[in-house]
Amino acid sequence: MLRSMTGFGAGALEGGGFVVRAEVRSVNHRFLQAKFKLPPDLLEHEATFEQQVRKRVERGALTVLVAVESDAGSSPIGVDLALALRYQKLVGELAGALGLSGDLPLERYAALPGVLGPQAAAVGATELLPLATGALESALENLIAMRAREGEALAEELTRQLDQLEELTLRIRSRMPQVVEHLHESLRRRMGQLLSGECNKPAAEIDLARELALLADRADVSEELARLLSHFRQVRGLVAGGAEGVGRRLDFLVQELLREVNTIGSKCNDAEVAGWVVESKATIERLREQVQNVE
Repeated sequence: MLRSMTGFGAGALEGGGFVVRAEVRSVNHRFLQAKFKLPPDLLEHEATFEQQVRKRVERGALTVLVAVESDAGSSPIGVDLALALRYQKLVGELAGALGLSGDLPLERYAALPGVLGPQAAAVGATELLPLATGALESALENLIAMRAREGEALAEELTRQLDQLEELTLRIRSRMPQVVEHLHESLRRRMGQLLSGECNKPAAEIDLARELALLADRADVSEELARLLSHFRQVRGLVAGGAEGVGRRLDFLVQELLREVNTIGSKCNDAEVAGWVVESKATIERLREQVQNVE
Protein backbone atom coordinates (compact mmCIF):
# COMPACT_ATOMS: atom_id res chain seq x y z
CA MET A 1 0.00 0.00 0.00
CA LEU A 2 1.25 3.46 -0.92
CA ARG A 3 1.99 5.69 2.08
CA SER A 4 2.28 9.46 2.29
CA MET A 5 5.04 11.12 4.29
CA THR A 6 2.58 13.56 5.87
CA GLY A 7 0.82 12.54 9.05
CA PHE A 8 0.30 12.79 12.79
CA GLY A 9 0.05 10.22 15.53
CA ALA A 10 -0.42 10.35 19.30
CA GLY A 11 -0.30 7.77 22.06
CA ALA A 12 -0.35 7.59 25.85
CA LEU A 13 0.46 5.02 28.50
CA GLU A 14 0.14 5.25 32.26
CA GLY A 15 1.64 3.35 35.16
CA GLY A 16 3.34 3.89 38.49
CA GLY A 17 1.44 7.11 39.05
CA PHE A 18 2.61 8.65 35.76
CA VAL A 19 1.13 9.26 32.31
CA VAL A 20 3.56 9.38 29.39
CA ARG A 21 2.28 10.98 26.21
CA ALA A 22 3.95 10.79 22.80
CA GLU A 23 3.23 12.72 19.61
CA VAL A 24 4.79 12.25 16.19
CA ARG A 25 4.41 14.77 13.37
CA SER A 26 5.72 14.01 9.89
CA VAL A 27 6.25 15.95 6.66
CA ASN A 28 7.98 14.99 3.44
CA HIS A 29 11.78 14.74 3.27
CA ARG A 30 14.19 13.07 0.90
CA PHE A 31 15.53 10.87 3.71
CA LEU A 32 14.52 9.95 7.25
CA GLN A 33 15.16 12.75 9.73
CA ALA A 34 13.90 12.62 13.31
CA LYS A 35 14.06 15.36 15.93
CA PHE A 36 13.22 14.54 19.54
CA LYS A 37 11.85 16.66 22.38
CA LEU A 38 12.26 14.60 25.54
CA PRO A 39 11.91 15.20 29.27
CA PRO A 40 15.20 15.42 31.20
CA ASP A 41 14.88 11.91 32.68
CA LEU A 42 14.76 10.38 29.17
CA LEU A 43 17.36 12.43 27.31
CA GLU A 44 19.98 9.71 27.66
CA HIS A 45 17.68 7.27 25.82
CA GLU A 46 17.25 9.32 22.64
CA ALA A 47 19.11 6.66 20.63
CA THR A 48 16.57 4.07 21.79
CA PHE A 49 13.68 6.17 20.56
CA GLU A 50 15.43 6.88 17.25
CA GLN A 51 15.98 3.17 16.66
CA GLN A 52 12.31 2.55 17.43
CA VAL A 53 11.29 5.16 14.84
CA ARG A 54 13.63 3.81 12.16
CA LYS A 55 12.10 0.34 12.46
CA ARG A 56 8.67 1.71 11.52
CA VAL A 57 9.31 4.63 9.17
CA GLU A 58 11.37 4.77 5.97
CA ARG A 59 11.32 8.44 4.97
CA GLY A 60 10.13 11.81 6.19
CA ALA A 61 11.04 14.63 8.57
CA LEU A 62 9.64 13.63 11.96
CA THR A 63 9.23 15.63 15.15
CA VAL A 64 8.82 13.37 18.17
CA LEU A 65 7.53 14.81 21.45
CA VAL A 66 7.49 12.79 24.67
CA ALA A 67 6.00 14.32 27.83
CA VAL A 68 5.64 12.91 31.36
CA GLU A 69 2.70 13.87 33.54
CA SER A 70 1.97 12.77 37.08
CA ASP A 71 -1.34 11.25 37.99
CA ALA A 72 -2.17 13.49 40.95
CA GLY A 73 -4.81 11.09 42.20
CA SER A 74 -2.44 8.15 42.59
CA SER A 75 1.07 9.54 43.00
CA PRO A 76 2.33 11.15 46.21
CA ILE A 77 3.18 14.83 46.38
CA GLY A 78 6.88 15.41 46.85
CA VAL A 79 9.30 18.26 47.46
CA ASP A 80 12.50 18.69 45.48
CA LEU A 81 14.54 20.34 48.24
CA ALA A 82 17.74 20.48 46.18
CA LEU A 83 15.94 22.34 43.42
CA ALA A 84 14.42 24.77 45.92
CA LEU A 85 17.86 25.50 47.35
CA ARG A 86 19.24 26.17 43.87
CA TYR A 87 16.38 28.59 43.25
CA GLN A 88 17.16 30.34 46.56
CA LYS A 89 20.82 30.65 45.65
CA LEU A 90 20.06 32.10 42.23
CA VAL A 91 17.56 34.57 43.71
CA GLY A 92 20.23 35.70 46.20
CA GLU A 93 22.79 36.18 43.42
CA LEU A 94 20.28 38.15 41.39
CA ALA A 95 19.43 40.37 44.38
CA GLY A 96 23.11 41.06 45.02
CA ALA A 97 23.75 41.92 41.37
CA LEU A 98 20.85 44.37 41.36
CA GLY A 99 21.72 45.85 44.76
CA LEU A 100 18.48 44.66 46.36
CA SER A 101 17.77 42.92 49.62
CA GLY A 102 15.24 40.41 50.78
CA ASP A 103 14.11 36.94 49.78
CA LEU A 104 11.06 35.34 48.21
CA PRO A 105 8.19 34.22 50.44
CA LEU A 106 7.80 30.49 50.98
CA GLU A 107 4.70 30.26 48.81
CA ARG A 108 6.64 31.74 45.88
CA TYR A 109 9.29 29.02 46.17
CA ALA A 110 6.61 26.36 46.38
CA ALA A 111 5.07 27.69 43.17
CA LEU A 112 8.30 27.47 41.18
CA PRO A 113 8.37 24.68 38.54
CA GLY A 114 9.36 21.29 39.94
CA VAL A 115 9.67 22.28 43.60
CA LEU A 116 6.35 21.08 44.96
CA GLY A 117 3.80 18.78 43.34
CA PRO A 118 3.27 15.28 41.99
CA GLN A 119 6.12 15.57 39.48
CA ALA A 120 8.56 16.27 42.29
CA ALA A 121 8.22 12.70 43.52
CA ALA A 122 11.27 10.57 42.89
CA VAL A 123 11.21 8.82 39.52
CA GLY A 124 13.91 7.50 37.25
CA ALA A 125 14.35 6.54 33.62
CA THR A 126 14.04 2.87 34.57
CA GLU A 127 10.37 3.37 35.43
CA LEU A 128 9.63 5.85 32.62
CA LEU A 129 11.38 4.19 29.66
CA PRO A 130 8.92 1.28 29.21
CA LEU A 131 6.01 3.71 29.41
CA ALA A 132 7.64 6.09 26.94
CA THR A 133 8.47 3.39 24.38
CA GLY A 134 4.95 2.01 24.66
CA ALA A 135 3.40 5.45 24.16
CA LEU A 136 5.71 6.11 21.20
CA GLU A 137 4.80 2.77 19.63
CA SER A 138 1.12 3.69 19.84
CA ALA A 139 1.84 7.11 18.32
CA LEU A 140 3.78 5.48 15.47
CA GLU A 141 0.91 3.09 14.80
CA ASN A 142 -1.50 6.02 14.51
CA LEU A 143 0.98 7.95 12.36
CA ILE A 144 1.35 5.02 9.94
CA ALA A 145 -2.41 4.57 9.76
CA MET A 146 -2.86 8.23 8.84
CA ARG A 147 -0.05 8.08 6.29
CA ALA A 148 -1.73 5.04 4.75
CA ARG A 149 -5.03 6.91 4.43
CA GLU A 150 -3.22 9.84 2.86
CA GLY A 151 -1.44 7.36 0.60
CA GLU A 152 -4.74 6.08 -0.78
CA ALA A 153 -5.72 9.59 -1.87
CA LEU A 154 -2.21 10.11 -3.21
CA ALA A 155 -2.40 6.92 -5.27
CA GLU A 156 -5.66 8.08 -6.85
CA GLU A 157 -4.12 11.43 -7.78
CA LEU A 158 -0.99 9.81 -9.20
CA THR A 159 -3.10 7.46 -11.30
CA ARG A 160 -5.16 10.36 -12.62
CA GLN A 161 -2.05 12.32 -13.63
CA LEU A 162 -0.56 9.21 -15.19
CA ASP A 163 -3.72 8.61 -17.23
CA GLN A 164 -3.50 12.14 -18.63
CA LEU A 165 0.18 11.68 -19.47
CA GLU A 166 -0.43 8.35 -21.17
CA GLU A 167 -3.27 9.85 -23.23
CA LEU A 168 -0.93 12.62 -24.45
CA THR A 169 1.73 10.04 -25.31
CA LEU A 170 -0.75 8.03 -27.37
CA ARG A 171 -1.77 11.20 -29.21
CA ILE A 172 1.87 11.84 -30.08
CA ARG A 173 2.31 8.27 -31.26
CA SER A 174 -0.77 8.45 -33.48
CA ARG A 175 0.45 11.77 -34.94
CA MET A 176 3.98 10.58 -35.73
CA PRO A 177 3.23 8.79 -39.08
CA GLN A 178 1.90 12.09 -40.46
CA VAL A 179 4.88 13.99 -39.07
CA VAL A 180 7.32 11.52 -40.62
CA GLU A 181 5.48 11.59 -43.96
CA HIS A 182 5.57 15.38 -43.97
CA LEU A 183 9.29 15.31 -43.19
CA HIS A 184 9.98 12.82 -45.97
CA GLU A 185 8.03 14.94 -48.45
CA SER A 186 10.00 18.03 -47.48
CA LEU A 187 13.26 16.12 -47.79
CA ARG A 188 12.33 14.72 -51.21
CA ARG A 189 11.41 18.17 -52.47
CA ARG A 190 14.62 19.66 -51.14
CA MET A 191 16.69 16.83 -52.55
CA GLY A 192 15.11 17.34 -55.94
CA GLN A 193 16.09 21.00 -55.86
CA LEU A 194 19.66 20.16 -54.91
CA LEU A 195 20.08 17.49 -57.60
CA SER A 196 18.43 19.53 -60.36
CA GLY A 197 20.91 22.34 -60.03
CA GLU A 198 18.38 24.92 -58.81
CA CYS A 199 20.81 25.76 -56.00
CA ASN A 200 24.01 27.71 -56.66
CA LYS A 201 26.17 24.83 -55.51
CA PRO A 202 24.84 21.36 -56.37
CA ALA A 203 25.50 18.73 -53.67
CA ALA A 204 27.00 15.31 -54.21
CA GLU A 205 24.54 12.44 -54.01
CA ILE A 206 26.54 10.60 -51.32
CA ASP A 207 26.53 13.70 -49.11
CA LEU A 208 22.81 14.10 -49.59
CA ALA A 209 22.18 10.46 -48.72
CA ARG A 210 24.19 10.79 -45.51
CA GLU A 211 22.42 13.98 -44.42
CA LEU A 212 19.01 12.52 -45.23
CA ALA A 213 19.75 9.43 -43.15
CA LEU A 214 20.79 11.60 -40.20
CA LEU A 215 17.66 13.74 -40.44
CA ALA A 216 15.40 10.72 -40.70
CA ASP A 217 17.07 9.14 -37.65
CA ARG A 218 16.69 12.32 -35.62
CA ALA A 219 12.99 12.49 -36.40
CA ASP A 220 12.39 8.90 -35.22
CA VAL A 221 10.93 8.97 -31.69
CA SER A 222 9.65 5.40 -31.62
CA GLU A 223 12.23 4.38 -28.97
CA GLU A 224 11.29 7.29 -26.72
CA LEU A 225 7.60 6.47 -27.04
CA ALA A 226 8.25 2.80 -26.25
CA ARG A 227 10.26 3.74 -23.15
CA LEU A 228 7.53 6.12 -22.01
CA LEU A 229 4.90 3.40 -22.21
CA SER A 230 7.24 1.03 -20.35
CA HIS A 231 7.76 3.63 -17.61
CA PHE A 232 4.00 4.08 -17.30
CA ARG A 233 3.60 0.36 -16.60
CA GLN A 234 6.35 0.48 -13.97
CA VAL A 235 4.84 3.50 -12.24
CA ARG A 236 1.40 1.87 -12.15
CA GLY A 237 2.91 -1.29 -10.69
CA LEU A 238 4.70 0.65 -7.95
CA VAL A 239 1.60 2.70 -7.10
CA ALA A 240 -0.51 -0.45 -6.87
CA GLY A 241 2.08 -2.47 -4.96
CA GLY A 242 3.48 0.13 -2.57
CA ALA A 243 6.67 -1.88 -1.95
CA GLU A 244 9.53 -0.79 0.30
CA GLY A 245 11.44 2.21 -1.04
CA VAL A 246 8.72 2.96 -3.59
CA GLY A 247 9.07 6.74 -3.19
CA ARG A 248 12.67 6.85 -4.39
CA ARG A 249 11.92 4.58 -7.35
CA LEU A 250 8.93 6.68 -8.35
CA ASP A 251 11.07 9.80 -8.14
CA PHE A 252 13.63 8.21 -10.49
CA LEU A 253 10.95 7.13 -12.98
CA VAL A 254 9.42 10.61 -13.06
CA GLN A 255 12.85 12.00 -13.97
CA GLU A 256 13.06 9.44 -16.77
CA LEU A 257 9.61 10.43 -18.02
CA LEU A 258 10.70 14.06 -18.26
CA ARG A 259 13.89 13.10 -20.08
CA GLU A 260 12.01 11.08 -22.73
CA VAL A 261 9.44 13.85 -23.27
CA ASN A 262 12.22 16.44 -23.64
CA THR A 263 13.90 14.25 -26.26
CA ILE A 264 10.66 13.92 -28.22
CA GLY A 265 10.23 17.69 -28.13
CA SER A 266 13.74 18.29 -29.46
CA LYS A 267 13.41 15.69 -32.23
CA CYS A 268 9.92 16.39 -33.51
CA ASN A 269 9.44 19.62 -35.47
CA ASP A 270 5.64 19.69 -35.46
CA ALA A 271 3.42 22.36 -33.91
CA GLU A 272 0.73 19.96 -32.70
CA VAL A 273 3.22 17.58 -31.13
CA ALA A 274 5.04 20.54 -29.56
CA GLY A 275 1.79 21.54 -27.82
CA TRP A 276 1.32 18.04 -26.46
CA VAL A 277 4.94 17.99 -25.28
CA VAL A 278 4.40 21.21 -23.32
CA GLU A 279 1.23 19.79 -21.78
CA SER A 280 3.09 16.55 -20.94
CA LYS A 281 5.82 18.49 -19.15
CA ALA A 282 3.23 20.32 -17.05
CA THR A 283 1.60 16.99 -16.16
CA ILE A 284 4.96 15.47 -15.23
CA GLU A 285 5.67 18.44 -12.97
CA ARG A 286 2.38 17.85 -11.14
CA LEU A 287 3.25 14.16 -10.96
CA ARG A 288 6.67 14.98 -9.52
CA GLU A 289 5.17 17.18 -6.79
CA GLN A 290 2.90 14.33 -5.72
CA VAL A 291 5.66 11.71 -5.87
CA GLN A 292 7.85 13.79 -3.56
CA ASN A 293 5.36 13.10 -0.77
CA VAL A 294 5.45 9.30 -1.21
CA GLU A 295 7.35 7.40 1.50
